[in-house]
Amino acid sequence: MRTTPALFAALTLLAAAGIARADDPRDDARAHYARGLELGAQNGYEGALREFNQAYAISPQFAVLYNIGQAQVALGHAAQAIEALSRYLHDGGARVPAARRAQVQVQIAVLRSRLPNPDLTPEAEAARAAGAAEGAAVGEAV
Repeated sequence: MRTTPALFAALTLLAAAGIARADDPRDDARAHYARGLELGAQNGYEGALREFNQAYAISPQFAVLYNIGQAQVALGHAAQAIEALSRYLHDGGARVPAARRAQVQVQIAVLRSRLPNPDLTPEAEAARAAGAAEGAAVGEAV
């Protein structure tokens, strides 16, 4: 059987396209994202955060920012959580469902209330933090 140059070229292009799809960076991003979800479900928040950050670095999808923010919350990193969640709302724009947008806005407000205020005396800051913690506990109970 003789293979014409045109047929050989077409087969080469098809093979190359298959290889390109197999090496799609989004597949790597999906794998990191899935691993982050697994680790988060096991309370492995530091590992989950690393995986989510790797997924976002490979394929910067706004939805990953939500997971980065939640991992930061779980680790007690309020400022970093606020940054990630704010970027999630900004980058997602109208693609963020209204209910999720409202939930994230409330979460950001609670996180901001937990940040220290450098303009307050240590005693006033302690009272403010105690009030914020009490308010957060009431919010979580609801």
